[in-house]
Amino acid sequence: DIVVDELFHVELSSRLTMELGGAMPLEFDLAKIAPITTPGVRPLMRAAEIAVVTSCVSESLSVPAMARSKLLAGEPLVRAVLERLLIDEGPHARLGFWFLDWASDELTEEERAQLARMCVETIGVYAPLWQEDDCGAGPMPTGLGGHDAVGRAALRKAVEVSIATPLARYGIAMDRAALSAYL
Repeated sequence: DIVVDELFHVELSSRLTMELGGAMPLEFDLAKIAPITTPGVRPLMRAAEIAVVTSCVSESLSVPAMARSKLLAGEPLVRAVLERLLIDEGPHARLGFWFLDWASDELTEEERAQLARMCVETIGVYAPLWQEDDCGAGPMPTGLGGHDAVGRAALRKAVEVSIATPLARYGIAMDRAALSAYL
């Protein structure tokens, strides 16, 4: 269902973009849409990588970013689209933890450590959303991803409350020094 939800999100976002004046064509390789897992690991670990990185980290960060963007949106259509997207994002963020409820006892300590490192790396990818420094791609528009002081604080808090703390309960403990470098 999440794949269908995400395709629907793309459609909503595309229609919103067209309504706001359109966009440039974007070409991409459909074979590279799914997350690439570590070669040679067992199937359970491949599934864990996808669940933890995509759901526990990425989707958990999308919730506060979209919620803040919705609050800051001045256009009713933009607010409505963000509200619709948010309906799906909560369950998407919880799916990885549901997976861990089922699979956690089967993961080795080495696999948990690998997942923790992957989480820190993924959080690093998103860090420009809450860091004060310019990410190099140009200034982030106010409201996009909740990129204001309140939105940045909400994203930093989500790293601790919605990601690091719950993952630690499953034995996926991120390196605190590496994590704090992003916060």
